[in-house]
This record gives sequence, C-alpha cells and structure tokens, in this order.
Amino acid sequence: MGNLSPNFDTSEFTRSRTATKRGIDNSIPETLMPNLEKLAYTLERIRTSINGPIIITSGYRSPELNTAEDGSTRSAHCHALAADFHTPVMDCKLLAKMIRGSGISFDQLIYEGSWVHFGLATNKRRKPRQEILTAVFTPGKKTKYISGIE
Repeated sequence: MGNLSPNFDTSEFTRSRTATKRGIDNSIPETLMPNLEKLAYTLERIRTSINGPIIITSGYRSPELNTAEDGSTRSAHCHALAADFHTPVMDCKLLAKMIRGSGISFDQLIYEGSWVHFGLATNKRRKPRQEILTAVFTPGKKTKYISGIE
C-alpha cells in the first residue's frame, strides 16, 4: 500500500499519535481500500480548488483507535471515508466555506476550529446529506454541533 492518488499516500491516512502511543494497529483492511481511494481523489479536488497542500491529521480509524479517540460508533473514519485536515494556504473557516461552495459532493463537512472534517457517505444507496456543521468545544462538556459554519 502506497500512493493512492497523485498527492496522497496511504500512510497519511493511517498515521496517528494515539495509535502509536497506545500500540494500536491502525492498518487499513484491504476491503476498505476502494473507499480510501475514493476519499483521496475527492481530497485531490479540494487540493486543486485551494491551489495548495492538505495536511491530514486524522484519516482511517480502526475500531480500537476510534474508541480510544472517543469517536462516534457511526464515524465515516472507520470506513476510510473521512479525513480531518488543514492547509497552510488559508485558515480553516475559509477552507470550510470554500468546500461548501465548491460543488464537491460530501456527506458531512464540519468546521472544527483548527481543522476541517470532511466525510463521504458510508452507504452507497443513500444520497450524501451535504450536512454542514460547526463544532463548539466547551471544556469539560461534550462537543456540541450547530448547523452551518459559524
């Protein structure tokens, strides 16, 4: 497993500080590689739109890693269909707004302050929701999500 697309490599989607620290195997099952390739090629479109690199901070999450990260049990990360990322060419709020207006299809787009979550639909029979949210972080409380980019 190596190059997925012209600018993305499998390792970018499996790298995880939490997995390394806790000794969690975050290898992508072969059955999920088509999903990861679809995600990589969709991210290529975003990369082209912003005319700059994308730095992935979270991609695929094995079930054990997702639990360690306190991720949703329905997370598209577990299906190799989501990535959290940022770019050095613009702030994340502008990045999220650019993706929103780009015409690129997605299931979920979340502005999370210092990164953007981008997810594709996990079910081929379901139309992508085009759901746009902003995460609101309050210390000691569960993350709240509000509609739109705030």
